[in-house]
Amino acid sequence: MTKIKPVQDSTQFNRSPLSLLLQAGLLYLVLLAAHGYIFGHQDLIEIQGYLNFLEDPTCYANDFYLQNITARVPNERWMFVEFLHFFNISTPWSFLISHFIVSMFLMTGMLKTAQELVRDEFFAFLAVFATVIVFYKINLGGNELYYNTLSSSLVAKSIGIWSFYFFLKKAPTTAVLLLIPATLIHPIAGVQLFLICSGIIVVTLIKTGVSSDKLRLYWSIPVYLLTAGLWLFFLEKQFSGGSLGNEGFFEIIRFRLAHHFIPSAFGLKNYIILLPIFLFAWNHFRKQNDTLFWFFNFAILGLVVYTLGVEVLHGSVFLSTQWFKTTIWLKFFSMIAISTGVADLLKKHFPTLKKSLFFLFALALGALTTYLYWKIPQRHPSSFDMPWRGDYNDEIAIAQLAKRLTPRDALFITPTYYTHLKYYGKRSTYVDYKAMVHHKSVLQEWYRRVKEIYQFREDQNSTQRLSGTPLRLPASPEGIERLKSLGITHMITDAPLTGYAKLLGQRGKYYLYEIDPGLKN
Repeated sequence: MTKIKPVQDSTQFNRSPLSLLLQAGLLYLVLLAAHGYIFGHQDLIEIQGYLNFLEDPTCYANDFYLQNITARVPNERWMFVEFLHFFNISTPWSFLISHFIVSMFLMTGMLKTAQELVRDEFFAFLAVFATVIVFYKINLGGNELYYNTLSSSLVAKSIGIWSFYFFLKKAPTTAVLLLIPATLIHPIAGVQLFLICSGIIVVTLIKTGVSSDKLRLYWSIPVYLLTAGLWLFFLEKQFSGGSLGNEGFFEIIRFRLAHHFIPSAFGLKNYIILLPIFLFAWNHFRKQNDTLFWFFNFAILGLVVYTLGVEVLHGSVFLSTQWFKTTIWLKFFSMIAISTGVADLLKKHFPTLKKSLFFLFALALGALTTYLYWKIPQRHPSSFDMPWRGDYNDEIAIAQLAKRLTPRDALFITPTYYTHLKYYGKRSTYVDYKAMVHHKSVLQEWYRRVKEIYQFREDQNSTQRLSGTPLRLPASPEGIERLKSLGITHMITDAPLTGYAKLLGQRGKYYLYEIDPGLKN
């Protein structure tokens, strides 16, 4: 399948397993310093509350998200949460250790894949470094290979990178079998790789001719279809239930998840930076590697079809593929293509420059990492959630105060961006902006509740809604009656309130209120 293999560099470093682990470990330390580490909040609101519920089903008796998602099995979180629950991964230390293991699995897979293609260990390292550090947050659809939290996406992609490594090594059986657990854990991440790799296999069979012996090599494909494929079928059936129509579904996705699903919302800057890089890599692999050339072809074809389907046809079937997530792989492979080009250029024209470049990079990396760790308190005031730090910020402290001062069946509303209550406070919320049940039968009610409580302006996008939408208790008996009629008993706000609310406590800028129990219905 490969046309031309890069020439082995006689100056490359020793490719021992220890060297691979040391490089991956170094990358992990830099990643922690650069991006922080998240535990107990943000996107984990959908995972860790679920875990708490599995451990104690009496928790969250009135919680909209957890009551609805646990009533619909299978659901998009079920497999990953059950995996964590089975291995008792729920505490701060177990999450951190698991994040380290999964991240090391991802980094070693990325390094091995880069080394297979670049054939120079230093420039292979640079390709991975550029992907997860330099070009981090330059993306189409808010997707990255690495995340600073233990998520289903991170786990699936750590398996997916090894799947593609074996695919490059012409071991399709191993590659496809690895995509089964990847798809079970994160359906979109796994099935996208399966579809692209299957397309490459079909192209290869067309080029080389089909025979029964060749077809027998791909017995893992029907195995995938009978396992992960059935899982996808059941998820789709579960998701499609309900009366929400195509137009309403589109409105909700555009309202909450446009930055993940709607190509016109991905930012012009990202397109300007990434599209030329993708084009360069496509041309590079057209000459160098058939497998990656066709990977780009199928991925880009999917991007074109997805864009037309979403932006022109407004079809929900296109949205469900979230095809722009494939650009995480295109970005990584593009960094490999650029690293290969630079390595070949230096070898040809400046053969003595590589060692100097290596030492300069090592010095710069050491200085950068030291600076990033020194600045952690300023750069990550609430996103460096190491187990030994305890209640290191007001967000955690107010959640634990709520747990201590309110009954277990209390029902809260909180600011849109505040996501600590679910894990640290173990209390129910009337609705969470960050926690969605991806089922059409629930989305409409979630949308109604969010608009009812937060009353967003029409011109706000999702980022603006999360940047600080204040909660203001209605300054009238009628307003309080409305909240009480919804069953809401408590609030966490980021500003003091005047009106019919009893202040229970304060931590920094956060206030814990009880809706005045003396006001009768």
